[in-house]
Order: sequence, then C-alpha cells, then structure tokens
Amino acid sequence: RSYLTDNFEVIARAREEATPQQAEVSSSSSSLQQIQRLLQEVVAQEIEKPARSLDIDAPFLALGVDSMKAVRISGELMEVHELDLEPTVLYEYPSIRELAQY
Repeated sequence: RSYLTDNFEVIARAREEATPQQAEVSSSSSSLQQIQRLLQEVVAQEIEKPARSLDIDAPFLALGVDSMKAVRISGELMEVHELDLEPTVLYEYPSIRELAQY
C-alpha cells in the first residue's frame, strides 16, 4: 500500500553520497592529472617527441632534458602557464610525476 501513497521508508541507499573529503580527493586527482599532462606537453615540445610517448616516471635526464632544456622548460612554465619554477626544481623532482606532485 505504501507504493500507492508514495510513503516509503528509506532503509538503504544503493550508493553512498560522496563525503567532502572524497570530493576533494577526486578534484585534486583531476588537477594532478591536468598538471601531469601540461608537463608532458611542455617537456615533449622541448625534446621534440610526442607527449603521449613520454613515461611520466622516467627521469628527465633519461628523456634527454639537459640543463639548457631545463631552463627553457621552466621558462615556458613561468611565462606561458604562470608557474613559478626555477630550473633546478627539475633536478629536485626528477620526473614528470614527481614534479606534478610538487
């Protein structure tokens, strides 16, 4: 009879609602992926390789990023993308994944 009067008691939900912490993790995960893609594109442009071919865990040195390229990459990130990164940060965080997490 309850279905006729639309008088149901909720006893369980099929899916839990996202907590604020879960939503924040999802948002930060999305932001991290965006930063990783940006770094892949900038590094790929500098070393003249397709962005999708770059291993985000490979050290910058293994990708062919020398000190001059590190300066150009950090310059590109500062000028075009407004990220304040010194060239030495590529040696402190030596992969795309590590730099993105920084």
